Amino acid sequence: MFQRAKYLEPSEKLDWQTLKDPVSTIKYDGGSFFLVFDSTGKPSFISRRPSVRGGFPDRTASLPHLASFTAPQFAGMVFNGELYHSGFDKNAPESHSTASGILNSLPPRAIETQGRIGPIRWVGHDVINPSLPTYKEKLELLKNLERAANRSDVLFAPEIHTTAPATHALIKKTKDRGQGGIIVTGK
Repeated sequence: MFQRAKYLEPSEKLDWQTLKDPVSTIKYDGGSFFLVFDSTGKPSFISRRPSVRGGFPDRTASLPHLASFTAPQFAGMVFNGELYHSGFDKNAPESHSTASGILNSLPPRAIETQGRIGPIRWVGHDVINPSLPTYKEKLELLKNLERAANRSDVLFAPEIHTTAPATHALIKKTKDRGQGGIIVTGK
């Protein structure tokens, strides 16, 4: 029987409190997808996980609200993020099973379902290409992407928390809401 992962307590081995400058964000419960821009700046959403049939699924056709812009300034860039579903409210609890059902449907059904129960959203977590030396630079590029898309309700950079007390508060908030947890990295 398959069981979803539960919120894990920090271990000594992975203790974020040992980081000099921790940066924490919410870990959304969805699917990990690359946002890939072609040479003209047109976006595609490609799964990070291979399909059981082989290859890495491209779900762009099911996400016209996310792929309806062109941003030539991002041509050739690759971002890593999470596609998730939280109904019509960006900040409502996520439903992994709903996101999975939508993303694994044929495009016409995926689009119809999102119109009825709310859109799939993409939150950026990392910049794969170009290579940037600091998270601060990556976050700035993610914010530029959010501005370029001009749809911060469905495509956005994460809200960051940069102190130990803020990270502790975020851990409590995500536990209380039943969310998957947080991501902590160094600046």
